[in-house]
Amino acid sequence: FGPSKSKGPKSLYIYGATNNGKSSLAKFALKLLAGQHVKPLTNDDYKKDRLLAAANMGGVFPAVFDDVLSLSKDAWVGGVFKGYWEASWRETCSQPALIFTCNRPSVPDWAKSRVHRLDFDVVFADNAANSVRLADLLEEENPVFGWFAERYLDALAELKPGVESRSVESLAKLDDELALARETMTCLYQHAARPLPGYFPTRPVHETYSPEPKRLADMIQLGKIVEKKAGNRLILTFAEDLEDQDVKELASYVPQEAKPRRRGRTLIIEGVPEYESWVKRGRTGFSLWSRVTRWFSG
Repeated sequence: FGPSKSKGPKSLYIYGATNNGKSSLAKFALKLLAGQHVKPLTNDDYKKDRLLAAANMGGVFPAVFDDVLSLSKDAWVGGVFKGYWEASWRETCSQPALIFTCNRPSVPDWAKSRVHRLDFDVVFADNAANSVRLADLLEEENPVFGWFAERYLDALAELKPGVESRSVESLAKLDDELALARETMTCLYQHAARPLPGYFPTRPVHETYSPEPKRLADMIQLGKIVEKKAGNRLILTFAEDLEDQDVKELASYVPQEAKPRRRGRTLIIEGVPEYESWVKRGRTGFSLWSRVTRWFSG
């Protein structure tokens, strides 16, 4: 999209509780991509020179930082992270995507438009059976990524911006960053004459599993947040027994499209239709990961 979208593709931010399997997920994903065991980078590697080196290395293999303490742990992060695509990327060069796993749910305001936050909302039982299953998965040879990548790149070339004949359907795929990936995986299942598994996401993740609106909706149901109409605006008032940090985090969930303005323990919503459409997902949402992890539940 050139200058109209200079922020570039969003980085992936995987949030989950301590020892819930985020690191194992990162190792498994890297094994699928590389075909061999690759250790993710660590919090100690999350430094200015590492990010700058990643931007200049000329490859596309993702830079995966596992178990970082915080996305903005040092003062330099905001400037370097914000400039990762804007300042470093050129059409003639390749640049790896950035992936982070972290125990902290919140991301700084500057990062909200630059990362996809994915809640890894599961806990695996720490037992021998699951350890054996995981070890078997990590040792198994799996060529699926090679097949996926070939089909995906062919399809992506057909969606390249600037082609006058692109359709409304093609533009919708560009808005939904994983639409093409889901379509490609569906084709692979069809080619193998196998049905899609029950946990396969048929719609965008934010439409089927929305942790932020669900948490806000839960607090509203518990009476910790009171909604009140005030003309064309909506006022959210937070209970006095909520800690300031809790209020700050809950208020940060509301998307910028809803035009939220925080005043102490009050959140003023200017974009009421956008807010209501967003919070509705939390009142009807479900856990994507609960379906994925049934295989490990025995």
